[in-house]
Amino acid sequence: MTVISVIVGSTREGRFSEKPAKWILQHLKMRERVDARLLDLRDFPMPFFDQVATPATPGRPAFAHEVVQKWTAAIAQSDGFVFITPEYNFGPSAVLKNAIDWVYPEWNRKAIGFVSMAWGQYGNRVGVPSILKLLAKHSVPATFYVPAVCALLYPDEQRRIIAEGHEIGIHSWIHELNSVLPYEAEKDLMTRATDVLEKTTKVRPVGAHGVLGFLAAYAADHQGGRPALRFLADGRRQLLRQLLRAALGWRANRRHRISGGMDPRRRGLFHDAPVPGPASLYAAVGCVRCVPARVRGGL
Repeated sequence: MTVISVIVGSTREGRFSEKPAKWILQHLKMRERVDARLLDLRDFPMPFFDQVATPATPGRPAFAHEVVQKWTAAIAQSDGFVFITPEYNFGPSAVLKNAIDWVYPEWNRKAIGFVSMAWGQYGNRVGVPSILKLLAKHSVPATFYVPAVCALLYPDEQRRIIAEGHEIGIHSWIHELNSVLPYEAEKDLMTRATDVLEKTTKVRPVGAHGVLGFLAAYAADHQGGRPALRFLADGRRQLLRQLLRAALGWRANRRHRISGGMDPRRRGLFHDAPVPGPASLYAAVGCVRCVPARVRGGL
């Protein structure tokens, strides 16, 4: 079993971070061969780091603080992490930074993902430039999923993303809840979003990511050398369930409108006309455009 720990990086009263943390934990627990755990920093009241020897010091004795030992053991038992952190003064919370500082070798060579929360006005002014700077420092290409309205409001931001070697994908029109939209309305919004992103960046979007973790009712495909939109039969279900059922050939009931194996052309997975053979790749775990291109191989 792979142990993935979701770390709640805020301890303040009235915090919001526990809500996305519990949502992510719930979806991790749906995956086979994953032992999902919640590490709430409220349960690890560690003092601010004040030791003479740093955690990276070779041969140092274990830190004596009981809670620090408990925290270190939890990190050592984990194979990967998802940090849920607020943004305080252009950075992570102090309690999360302190928790990270108490440990060193137990973090090494493990996958880490971040979910950061802040007031929306700081995204364009501070958030995106900071992320681009960090990615450039470590030569890491990435995929940014952008609502079309954000591209209309901040076109230079999208052009900078492309100019610095990254990809842009669709993330709705204005962050509408696609799970409650009629099919035709969703199709219209996604088509318009695709056109706006392409017109703004001069590059066709590479794929799509649904709002609130739901897979929107579309999948990118190529036909006649030009990317087109092919809409999934059920846009109201989660990405994980769709991929697992399609890739593993499981059969769902008719209400969910997915049955059979790997070829969506013959199984009603898509609404529209027959899809070219390569589209079956979109039904395979780890080969879907909803996942950032540079991390698909690590799933």
